[in-house]
Amino acid sequence: MSLKKTTSLKKNLKREDRDPILVPLAGTKPAGEFLAYDPIYNKIRLARQEDDPSLPQGVWKKSLKVSDFKEVEKITTEALSTRSKDFQLMVWLIEAWVKLYQLQGLIRGLKLLNALCLTFWETGYPPLKRGDNDYRLAPFHWLNEKLSARISEIFISETSLSEPISYRFLDWKEALSLEKTFQKSDDPETSEKKAQDEGRPILKNLQRAISDTSSAFYQALAQNLETALQEIETLEKFLLTHYQSSEVSLYQLRRNVNDILDLIHQIDAERGEISSQEKIIQKEVQSIPSSPSSEDTLQKDLRKPQALQESESTPISKEESPVPKPTNSSSTAFQSREEAYTLLQQIQTYLMDTEPHSPAPYLIKRALKWEHMSLEDVFREVLDETGDLNQLLTLLGMQKTPHSPISE
Repeated sequence: MSLKKTTSLKKNLKREDRDPILVPLAGTKPAGEFLAYDPIYNKIRLARQEDDPSLPQGVWKKSLKVSDFKEVEKITTEALSTRSKDFQLMVWLIEAWVKLYQLQGLIRGLKLLNALCLTFWETGYPPLKRGDNDYRLAPFHWLNEKLSARISEIFISETSLSEPISYRFLDWKEALSLEKTFQKSDDPETSEKKAQDEGRPILKNLQRAISDTSSAFYQALAQNLETALQEIETLEKFLLTHYQSSEVSLYQLRRNVNDILDLIHQIDAERGEISSQEKIIQKEVQSIPSSPSSEDTLQKDLRKPQALQESESTPISKEESPVPKPTNSSSTAFQSREEAYTLLQQIQTYLMDTEPHSPAPYLIKRALKWEHMSLEDVFREVLDETGDLNQLLTLLGMQKTPHSPISE
């Protein structure tokens, strides 16, 4: 489990405006031929096949089959450039690029797919069939359902001396689940040691790896995730100009990218809070007259754990709150929705620190997660999680009551 290098990406991935994938083919068919029944499809499937290492093998162990995504990249790129403008080949290529080049591969692939849709929608493959929209939409359903799982393999940490491996978002989710299992165990320490001996991701190790990872890494990761979301939204808008939302959706893909972005924002918020507190402490150090006793005391305080410093300090008053004071609606003027959500993020961070027992910061956090989602997507998410739409309506204050307009 090591972080893939992306230095060869520019050599492997060409710019959109001159990429052979987007160049019409010579002859009477600019989009080429449909290759679904050509041996090339089977070659790609064989190259994509891999065994799940987490599954038990029993007594008769064998070598695990490993997928060859370099081969997938080679076959699909050549076919798209010389034989067929096929959307299924394109989404297989995107999967290969995600495996080989991480988020840069996803972004590059989505940009090409968007351009391919604009250029070859009427003539590309699978061909449009009157009365059978699923035939054309099959590659996009695959993109939403299958590629989403690959997104969880995006790396969320760098290697370091203390943690010589890079962790994936998939590892983070597993570590959180394992941590809950440990806490329910009769002997948490033994359970944790057993899991670690089995090579499973342990939460404290991930936290250490995240702590050792540079801020520049997370800034670049957040930017790439936001760019990927923009490309997903562009593709979804294009599809919705041709089909109903009930026929096609990229909700699962968008949600998985958003989940990683939420984690990165959480990491950035925690780092920003620590940085702000350090600046406050340094300012207090500079404002106090220098004396041997006071300097010694302050240096000791600076070396104390953060939690201990907070317990010994005076709580911040409302007048000193780092969160901007609300003003009346006539004087409040946000320049953009992003600015409004940034303020919400600051409020959520402040409330989480000052009132962790209150439900308010958790509700705001959920609202921030819904920033890029439609109401339909929110309903779908809640139904996926709980199966109970009434729970969401109650949470939003929209539950039907005899005196509520929604019941009419």
